[in-house]
This record gives sequence, structure tokens and C-alpha cells, in this order.
Amino acid sequence: MVEEKKLLNAVGFMVGHIPIFSKAKDLLNVIGDVKGYRSSAFIGQVFSPKKGWRYKKSSCGGGSVMIHGSHLIYLLRSFFGEAKKVTASTKCIYSEVEDVIDNIQVQNKLVDGNRLAYKLREETLNTELKLYSLGLSSSDQIIRYQDQLSLAQRSTIQAIVDYNKAISRKNKILGTSLEKYNIKINSIIMD
Repeated sequence: MVEEKKLLNAVGFMVGHIPIFSKAKDLLNVIGDVKGYRSSAFIGQVFSPKKGWRYKKSSCGGGSVMIHGSHLIYLLRSFFGEAKKVTASTKCIYSEVEDVIDNIQVQNKLVDGNRLAYKLREETLNTELKLYSLGLSSSDQIIRYQDQLSLAQRSTIQAIVDYNKAISRKNKILGTSLEKYNIKINSIIMD
């Protein structure tokens, strides 16, 4: 299409301009002739389902190999020249673990937020009770604040239930998905 419509086209391979890669190329020149090499690219941002044209086979075709792998190929060509033979394989190690961990963190924040809302409603009710004892409030106001406190309590309990469900889902997935993909987790760090 570019040639057909006589358009200008360029690709920016930024990694080729990072100083450490220039230094690596200089060091390779010192080594001499390289007869073969092996390379790998690990891309963390594609370990979970993504949206957009880059991740649709119909509009992008090559997926992460084409999008991210092209940068690695650019570096290898600049280091070693044209390859005489290429073999490749891809392995998708995405499991639901990342999504579940993200959900746990979200649910944990919801628990914290709901507990804070409950505490504020409780303080508001206590203030209103003091005003009522001084004759500066009505029973209608007290009932309204009690209802709000009750709703805040219900929301907090629901948030805790949802958090526990997320933990349960994580335990289920860690017990099956990791074994399936032969993945071992050394630690999980949460805020």
C-alpha cells in the first residue's frame, strides 16, 4: 500500500539508540566473527488479554512477535547482519494469575474505602446523637443517619465478601494454572 500510494513510511526502532546497545555492538566488534547466537524477548505487558488493534489478529496479524519482536530483530541485524537461517517459537504463558492478583488489590482498596465510609457514617451518627441530646436535632435525622450507617455497614460486608471471593479464586487458579504451565511463584507482593 505504501508503494502503491507513493507514501513515505518509516519505523522508529528506539532500542537501537539506547547507549547500552551501542556499547554491546562495540564489544561484539572486539570479539570477532560470531558463528551463531540465540536471543529471547520477554514482554510483560502482553501476559494478559489486551484490547485494541495491536492485539487483533485480523488487523495486526503478527501480534507481539511483530510488534515487539521487530525491535529485537532490528538489534540482531545491526549486531550480526542478515541471518542465513532462522528458527523461532513462541509460548504464551498467560494465565489468569495476573488478572486475579489485580482484582485482589482492587477488592482490598474497596474494603478499605468502605471501612472508611462506615467510620465516617458512624461519627456522623454519634455527632447527631449528641445534637439530639441537646435538643438540636430530631428523631427523623437520627433515623436517616442510622439508615446511612446501616447501608455503609452492608457495603463494607459485601466488599469483604468480594475480597474473600477474589482470594478464593486466586487459590483455585494457583492450584491449577501454575502447575499446568510449570510456573513457580516465589512471592506475591501487594500494597
